[in-house]
Amino acid sequence: MQSSGTPDVRVVCFPHSGGSARSFAAWAEYVPPHTELVGVQYPGRGDRFAEAPAHDVRQMAAGIATELLRGDTGKLVFFGHSLGALVAYETAVMLRDAGAPPQLLMVSGSPAPHRAGGGTTHQLDDEALWATVCALGGVEPAVADDPELRDILLPTLRADIRASELYAPKAVTPALSCPIRCYHGVGDPLVDRAELGQWSAYTTARFSVRSRDGAHFHVWVDPAELVADVLEDTRPAGHATASPSAKVTRIETAYARRRRTEVTDRG
Repeated sequence: MQSSGTPDVRVVCFPHSGGSARSFAAWAEYVPPHTELVGVQYPGRGDRFAEAPAHDVRQMAAGIATELLRGDTGKLVFFGHSLGALVAYETAVMLRDAGAPPQLLMVSGSPAPHRAGGGTTHQLDDEALWATVCALGGVEPAVADDPELRDILLPTLRADIRASELYAPKAVTPALSCPIRCYHGVGDPLVDRAELGQWSAYTTARFSVRSRDGAHFHVWVDPAELVADVLEDTRPAGHATASPSAKVTRIETAYARRRRTEVTDRG
């Protein structure tokens, strides 16, 4: 299924540690016409499962920026959750430096870049690492209790957490010119809402913080409300919002060696 015509905006979604392009598939039915939903596919999962996972945030961002610069960069909005917030920020910096900045950067479940990084979770043994991640609520119970799936997912998950914990922004990086909006899940044990204002130093434009129920994985709570909020500043006048029957949209498994379009259930 694909959106018809040329989209007015492309919302590029950057998933959390262990996530994939399919992580935002539940958003698809709430995306209005003239909007394209694009899911970033990091290496080591989905149709890139055979590739070695990345171990560095800027390495991940560089590959994404390269792909985005091959297409229309005039209508881009970024949404990054947790690890994805850092990857989205670095991708925005790279596109800005290439003369093609996004229109809006939305970050969720992550402190500001200079406050991110640190931690030794990626050094835990398999049992402890898996238990830590499951306790945050980001793993479906059926997956959490399946030892075979756990063994398949752990290497990529560990690599993602390592990338997040070893991340540090460049010492001198000019602020972005696009607005930044932060989303905070009430009760998130990984992010202190009081510190989210520090993201404001990374933009010369408008900055805001919004809180939602759902703790760290609030992005799966009431997706209709969140999608509407994400698109609040991007919808051109005269375009209708989505309805439960408006499911003509696209989730693109981007940045794979073989690009393909799909709409799937969240996995």
